[in-house]
Amino acid sequence: MSSNEFREQYLQLLVKDWTDEGFGARVDADAKGALAEVGIVIPDGVDVEVIRHGQGEVNPYEGKSNEAALDAQEAIFEAGLKSGKVQIHLPAAPSTEEGILSESDLSEVAAGEVPCCCCCC
Repeated sequence: MSSNEFREQYLQLLVKDWTDEGFGARVDADAKGALAEVGIVIPDGVDVEVIRHGQGEVNPYEGKSNEAALDAQEAIFEAGLKSGKVQIHLPAAPSTEEGILSESDLSEVAAGEVPCCCCCC
């Protein structure tokens, strides 16, 4: 899988996790199956650990570009494939004053512009 493919699939994972409670439950119950739904295939023999980050946690990427967070998750993913244990970090959904994501927010995420919230490691 290329770098761009992973990033696109990871961003799809975030949006789907943030907007679909059923999918979020599948991520928690069967991470490999849920990841496969968005195109992230984990090989047999490789375990998956999903790490959920809550709203208000310290973001180690605060003040840095969203690219830094994507770079970190991609590096963690690649290292996990080699070690046999992949970590997938799922930040809390970005909050808005209304408490829900607008279509504009979702479009930014789908376009690769993750709102400043991804604390991947």
